[in-house]
This record gives sequence, structure tokens and C-alpha cells, in this order.
Amino acid sequence: MRKAVRRISAAGGWLPARLARWLKGPGVRILTYHRVAAQPEDRLCVPPSQFKRQMEVLSSGSAPVISLSRLITAAGGGGISSAVALTFDDGYDDLYHHAFPVLKRLGLPATVFVVPEFVEGRGFLDRFGPGQKFLDWEMLREMEAAGIEAGSHGLTHRELIGFHDKELDRELEKSLLALKSNLDDRPRWLAYPRGRFNPEVKTAARRAGYLGAVTVLPGANRAPFDLFGLRRTEISRDDTLFDFRLKVAGAFDLGHAVWQRRGAAGVANFKEYARPGIKRFTGKHGFDNVFSGECE
Repeated sequence: MRKAVRRISAAGGWLPARLARWLKGPGVRILTYHRVAAQPEDRLCVPPSQFKRQMEVLSSGSAPVISLSRLITAAGGGGISSAVALTFDDGYDDLYHHAFPVLKRLGLPATVFVVPEFVEGRGFLDRFGPGQKFLDWEMLREMEAAGIEAGSHGLTHRELIGFHDKELDRELEKSLLALKSNLDDRPRWLAYPRGRFNPEVKTAARRAGYLGAVTVLPGANRAPFDLFGLRRTEISRDDTLFDFRLKVAGAFDLGHAVWQRRGAAGVANFKEYARPGIKRFTGKHGFDNVFSGECE
């Protein structure tokens, strides 16, 4: 069922994506990964073999794979009209074991958004429970030397909306300070925890010293870039290689946008209505996989 819904979504978004590319240019597409691991019960875990094939597609494609920092050049008139950038959220250690060797072999840059308290063993995400293993500072320094830059995913991974100014500044500034203190390169980028942000959060990120921030809003990024509202495209375990190519081309953008804008209330009601039938056909984990689209 999920595959059929995805195909319908891509078919509906293909023409608008082609039209946007023709009118505005392809832009810079930022891809989002969370984990690269063989964990079939969770859609945010992309199997290593699947990730390897995806990176080989990008490496042999016509659009260059660039670092997020190249966007600063583009924003200043650097003339990047078509490119792909890679990002990884949360900083699980499977990135070091499974993603990093592929990226290093192919010479592909990327940005890993880490949570300093997780790096130092003082927290975990409810999604995977305790016992999770995250990248440590030594791993991050080795990856940094090979062109994988580190960015902040907040000090504690708490949503930033609703914080008082002092608490918000602490979450952003202390995270940046931890990265500066433990890594060689100056960190530049923030990924809003759970993708949640508002004008106040964007202002606080600028004030803390970040050069830009990424969201979970779908779509490509075109000049003039909103450096504190950069759009990304999520890659999941469900993506076949054909789906992956479609996502890079923007065919899923429309469906993702509709899901985000109308999904909160409408999808919640539909879930309750459809729960019995979907569970009957998709099994124990199928219902959760059909409707799990949250970004950590």
C-alpha cells in the first residue's frame, strides 16, 4: 500500500517539478539521512548496500555533490545552479562504520549534525531507546579530515520553539562552543531539532554565530538562498533506486509539502479510520511504517 501511495505521489509531483526546473533552474537539493544501518523495522534506517548504490548514482551524475559551505559562495554570487548536498542528522555511529567509508572512497563531501550531549554520552533519542551509540569526537575529527564537516543539532536535541531567549541562546551557543572546542574546523551550520523553527529561532541562530540552518521543508534551494531556511529532501529505507532518482529530481516535493501542511490534522483522523484495514494488510509494523514521517 505504501509503495502505491508513493508512486501516486511521485506521478503527481513529476510535472510540477519539471516545470519548476525549467522556469527557475534545478537548484541545490539537500538530501537528509538519519541512519545507515540494517534495521528493517525503522524507515529512517537506510541499509548500507542501498546507501552505497545511491552514492554511486550521485557520484556518476551530472550535478556535482557539494558541501553546505559552498552555498555561502553561491549566496554571494558564486553561480551554483545545479548541485546536491548530503546531510546526516543525529550523529549515530553507524555513519562512521557504513556511510563514511563510501563517502571517502567516492570523494563526496557531507555534513553531519550532532548533539554534543549525545556525543558525550549524556542522552539518547526515544525513537531507538537507551543503548544507542553515537559518533564520538575522535570519529568526528577523522571524518572532518576527509571532508565531512560537523554541524549542530542543538545541545540536547530539544525543540527550540517555545524557549525563553536565555534558554534558546544557551541551547544554540553551548552547542556551537562544544563543536569549536573539540573539532579543528569552525562549525557553520545548524539543523533545527525535529525541524521546528520560527522567526525568533532563526534570529537566535544568527545571533549565536551560525552561518545558516537547514529545515525539513521539502524542495530545492534556489538563489537568492534563505540560508536559515534551507530545504531538504528526506531519504528513507522505503526508497528504491528509482524512488531515489525521483526524489533527487524533485518528483516527491509536492507530496511532501501537502503531507506537511495538511497532514497534522487530516492524516491523524484518517489514521484512526484506516488503522484496522492497513494493519490487516501490512502486518505488525506496517501501520507505523506507512505513517511514520517524523524527522528527528
